Amino acid sequence: TPPTGEYTTVQAIVHFFLDAVALDEKFLGIPPSTVTAAAISCALSVQGLSNWNTKLGFYSKVSAEEGTALAARVLQSAKLSVLACNCMTLKYSAPRMGGDKAKNIPGIFEKLKAFLAALPAPRHPTAVTWGNNAPVDAPGPAITYALV
Repeated sequence: TPPTGEYTTVQAIVHFFLDAVALDEKFLGIPPSTVTAAAISCALSVQGLSNWNTKLGFYSKVSAEEGTALAARVLQSAKLSVLACNCMTLKYSAPRMGGDKAKNIPGIFEKLKAFLAALPAPRHPTAVTWGNNAPVDAPGPAITYALV
């Protein structure tokens, strides 16, 4: 069968977590391979699989402890993104991304929302520090997330 343009389950979930990271300035300065490994780790968690493995560690060049800690921050960021950003709901409700009318992966966004809702609420969003590439605090007003 020819490709339909729809994502597989894992592709849609990883893409969701990468979008959540892209919306969060706290992840600036972290190598893309590390952020991607953390997003894959989160997708594995959603699927009920082991959230870190030797391949992720090898390709991202981080330890299991570092990868798991960063994945936890990605999950927090994703939870805030779903609560505060309507664009995530609009994008991931579309059939191509696993919305209810998707032919090959229906209900992925609902599964993600349920998974994120079961996580404890983040207490205080803080900057992610990562080696010498850690972002510095920018001058200006603090960012407040609207939790509705």
